[in-house]
Amino acid sequence: MFTYKASVSCLVLTLLLLPFAGHATTLSGIVTDENGSPLAGVNVLVVNTTRGGATDLWGSFMIPAVSAGEVTIRASLIGYTTVDTTITVNESETSSLQLALAVDAVSMEVVVLVAERESSTVSLAEPVRTEVISGDALRTSSTDGGVRTALAGTSGLNTRPCALCGAAGIGMQGLDPSYTEVSVDGMPILSGLGAVYGLDAIAVADLARVEVQKGAVDSEASSGAMAGRVNLVTRKPGESSGSFQLSGAGTLRNSAALSVSGSALGIPARISGTWASEPERLDRNGDQITDAPQYDRLNLQATVWKNFGNSELRFGGRVMRESRFAGETMWTEADKGSATIYGRDINTNRTDVSGRFLVDSPIGRWALESALVNHQQNSWYGTTQFNAEQLLSINKLTLNHDWSEAQTSRIQAQYRYEDYRDNLTIGNTDRLDRVPEMAIQHTWQMSPFFRLVAGSRVSHYVGGDDVLLPRASLMYQPDDHWTMLLSGGTGYRPVTIFSLDKAVHAGFDNVSVPENLKPERSRNVTAAVQYRRVEFFSTTQVDLATFYTEFDNKVILAFADHSNGTVYTNALDAYARGVEAQVTHRWNSGWSVSLGGNFADVQYLDDSGWHLAQLQNIYTANGSIIKDWTVPGITFELKMSHYGPQPLPAGRSRDESPSYTIFDLGLSRKVGPWTLATSIENLTDYVQPDDPLMVDPLTGTREMDSAMIYGPLLGRVFSVSLIRTWGM
Repeated sequence: MFTYKASVSCLVLTLLLLPFAGHATTLSGIVTDENGSPLAGVNVLVVNTTRGGATDLWGSFMIPAVSAGEVTIRASLIGYTTVDTTITVNESETSSLQLALAVDAVSMEVVVLVAERESSTVSLAEPVRTEVISGDALRTSSTDGGVRTALAGTSGLNTRPCALCGAAGIGMQGLDPSYTEVSVDGMPILSGLGAVYGLDAIAVADLARVEVQKGAVDSEASSGAMAGRVNLVTRKPGESSGSFQLSGAGTLRNSAALSVSGSALGIPARISGTWASEPERLDRNGDQITDAPQYDRLNLQATVWKNFGNSELRFGGRVMRESRFAGETMWTEADKGSATIYGRDINTNRTDVSGRFLVDSPIGRWALESALVNHQQNSWYGTTQFNAEQLLSINKLTLNHDWSEAQTSRIQAQYRYEDYRDNLTIGNTDRLDRVPEMAIQHTWQMSPFFRLVAGSRVSHYVGGDDVLLPRASLMYQPDDHWTMLLSGGTGYRPVTIFSLDKAVHAGFDNVSVPENLKPERSRNVTAAVQYRRVEFFSTTQVDLATFYTEFDNKVILAFADHSNGTVYTNALDAYARGVEAQVTHRWNSGWSVSLGGNFADVQYLDDSGWHLAQLQNIYTANGSIIKDWTVPGITFELKMSHYGPQPLPAGRSRDESPSYTIFDLGLSRKVGPWTLATSIENLTDYVQPDDPLMVDPLTGTREMDSAMIYGPLLGRVFSVSLIRTWGM
C-alpha cells in the first residue's frame, strides 16, 4: 500500500532503532492501583532531588541520571495514598520498580490545597518537551467549567476567542489554532471546526490533566500537528467521587457542571454533564452590535472502565448541542441571509463514541483504540448559508515493547477515515480521505545523562501522496537542576475548508478556495532549556525555548479591500520563528510569581515579496501573582495577559492593531469540600476601539470585516462560582 521508498525508509529506521548495547543509571517501572490497573498521571520523584516525571497512559515511567546509592522513590496521585520506596541504585545498572497505590479519600483533601494552584510544569521524564497542567489547576482556573477558559493565560497558548462568533482554538508558536492537534486520551478527534466549535464544551471536571507539546512532537501525534499537540487526558472513574460547579456572571451568563463516578453492577463508570448559557444580546456601548456571542450549550458524557485480570476495557460517548448568535441586535430568524441586517447564527451538533482495550502479553502491552465522530454545522454568516458535516473514524493498534530498562519501542498501525461535505460553492471544499498509517518509535536511555526518542510516521493518502514524517528528540540532564531538549520533526496536511478555521473567523463572506490548492508541508526544530531549583523556603523554575518552522505551500488568506473578498492561496515560501520564556518563583509562605511571554516572527512570500502574517499577534506576554493562605483556605490571584499588535490587511484604517493588556482578578475560599470563587474578568474594562461592522460604499450591504476583530468588544465582567468535590 505504501510506496517502495517509504517502506524502505521505515524498515531502515526500524533496524537503526533496535536494541543497542550499554547500561545506564536509570529508574523505570509501572505504577498501578490495588487491582493491578495502570495509573496515568502519577508523579514519581526521587526524594530530595528534582528528578522525576509522570506516568503515561500505560502507567510507565522512566527517570534518567539517578545518582548511585540509597534513594527514596515517592509516587503520588490525588485521591490515592502516597507511597515511599527506598532502594539502592548501583553505578551503571538499571533498576525496575512496580508500585501500587491505594485509594485514600482522607489524605486527598490535604493534597488538593497544595496542588490546585500549581501552574503548568515541564515533565522531566519526557524527551519531547511536554507541559503538564493538573486537573485541579484546570478546575480552579475555569470560570465556566469549560477547558478553554481554564487554559486562558497559559504561557505560549493563544486561546482568545473571536469577539463576535466566540470561535476559539489553541494557537501556539505564532501559528493559528488550525495547526494544533487537539486529542482526547491520545485520539485526535477534535480537528478543524471540531476544535473551534467543540472545545468549549469539554468539561474540566472530566480531566485528570492536560499535556501540551509545542513545536516538534513525537510520532504518536498525527501529521497535522505542525505547531504542536494538546492532549486532554480524562479521569479514570473512581469509587464514589465527583464534582459540581455552578457559575454565574453579571452579564447573566451562567453555567452548571456535574461529574459523578461510582460503580454500576460492579463496573466503574463516570457520567457528566455541562450546561452553559449567555441568554442576553449584550450591547453595552449602544452601537447595536453584540459585544459577545449569545449562546446556549449542552454537553453530556459517559464512560465505563473495566479490568479483566491483565487487560482493561474502556468505552465512552459524548453528545454536544450548541447554538450561538452574534451580529446586529435587531436580527431575527426572518433575517437569515439578509444583506441589510447582519447576523451570524451558528448551530452545532456533535456526537463522539470511543473505546480502548489494553492487554498485557509476553511481548509487550497491546492497545486497540477506536473513535467515531459526527460533527454537523448548520449556520448563516451574513448572506452565506453554511451547512457542513464531518464523519471521522480513527482506528489504531499499538504495541509497546520493553527490550530492557533502557530501551523501549512502540509500533502503531492506524486507519483514519474522514468524509467532509458542505453546501459551499466557493471552490473544491468537499473531501474524502482514507488514510492508512504506520508509526514506529524507539526510546533509548543512552547514558545517565542522555535520552533519545526517534521515530517516523508513514501515511498513504488514497489517490494522493505517500508521506514519510521522521521525528526525533534528544534530552540532556547533566544534574538535578538543568534539562536541555532538542527536537525536530516534519508535518503534512491536505487542505480543506473544515481544517482552515481562519475561514470561520472570516465568516465565509466572499471567501473562495482555488481548485489547485496544494497540501502543506513543514519542518520544525525546537530547542528548550529548563532550570529548576528547590530550596528550603522556595522553588524557582525557568523555561526557555526557541523554535523555527519552515513551510512548503503554506496556505494563507489573501485579504484585499474587504468588499473584494478573501482568497485562499499557497505562499511561495513561509516560516515561523521565535522565542518563548517563562519564569516562576514559589515561596513556602504561599506566594507565587510568574512572568512569561513569546515573540513570533511569521512571514510568507508571494509575487510582491515577503510579508508579515496577518491577524496574528507579533508578541504576547503573561504574568500572575498568587497568594495562598492555607489555614483559612483563601487564595488570591491577579493574572495579566498582554497582546501585541497584529498586522492588518491593506485598506483598513490602520496598518496594525493596537497592543492591549487584560487583567483578571480572582479570590476564592475553600471550606472542607466547598469552594467559593469570585473573579473580575477584564478588570480595566478594555474594549477595542474599532468597529468591525462596515457598509460597502457601492452596494450599501452591511458586512462584518473579520480583520478588524482583534480584541475584546465586551469590557469588565464579574463572576462567581460555587464548587463542591467529594472523593477526588
